[in-house]
Amino acid sequence: MANIISAKKRARQTAIKTAHNRFHLVRMRTAVKKLMSEKDAIVQKKLFEIAQSYIARTAKKNIISKKTAQRLTSRLAARIKPKST
Repeated sequence: MANIISAKKRARQTAIKTAHNRFHLVRMRTAVKKLMSEKDAIVQKKLFEIAQSYIARTAKKNIISKKTAQRLTSRLAARIKPKST
């Protein structure tokens, strides 16, 4: 445990920031999991918009990198794209 006052404050700030970042990351992952488990195309489209929004927000807050967000969004879009025969 930290003994210096500034180190104690930094430990408190880190705990709060970690919890905040974890909340956004878990919310994003849950949205992606719900999207991937859905079979109905109409519902999938709506869930994709929600997941895409969460991914963008997470990237905007620098919890994940912008390129990771773009890659994840692109892969999700490719997976839910209707199969043409």
